[in-house]
Amino acid sequence: PRLCFIPSRATAEPLRRFLETLGISSDVAPIDALAELEPRTLHIFLLESRTEAEMYVAKFAGRHVERQMLVAGGEARPLVTSYSAIELDKSFARRFFEAVSGKIVRLGRSGCDGAE
Repeated sequence: PRLCFIPSRATAEPLRRFLETLGISSDVAPIDALAELEPRTLHIFLLESRTEAEMYVAKFAGRHVERQMLVAGGEARPLVTSYSAIELDKSFARRFFEAVSGKIVRLGRSGCDGAE
């Protein structure tokens, strides 16, 4: 499986560096340029602004959930909490690592895109 961070205002660099220390490489794509979620790719949405959250809800919320992970902070948090977002708070690192490792394992074991 591939990992792709979708940041806008939020930065993915610290998370990408951390994952690289574990031997996991990743790409970055802006949310406004992403038309659909690619197969066999875990898309990690890092949302902080209201605009980013609204774009996420309109384009990706509830679609191919096995291919995405949502991290929300700031103005985005109240708009996406119903989509099981990991919050940017003091427990973020532990919860992010648990969630991303679980998603990678499930995506890798699936051997396919999962249900459409």
